[in-house]
Amino acid sequence: MIKKLIAEYIQKNMELSLRKIILCFCIVFFTVNLAFSLSVETEILNLAKKEYPTDYSMQQYIYKKQMDAYRYMLSVADQEVKSIALKEYPNDYSMQKYI
Repeated sequence: MIKKLIAEYIQKNMELSLRKIILCFCIVFFTVNLAFSLSVETEILNLAKKEYPTDYSMQQYIYKKQMDAYRYMLSVADQEVKSIALKEYPNDYSMQKYI
């Protein structure tokens, strides 16, 4: 009886520890992903401001176009094509999309 209780206690604690590890991993993964995404957004916005310093509507247009293309590039499954696109147009997601 005591052995069974000890085994159940250990099993329950192992499950909790595993859940904590998985939760920590998820937090780290999403934090890194969010940080990278924010840096891409900032990069795209800065490029749009540099290209059209006095035209806010064009900045917004370029930003939206580039962000849409960036999200598309995240979903591309063909790694060979994606690699070529990244090499040809490293800072232009909208051009990468059409390779």
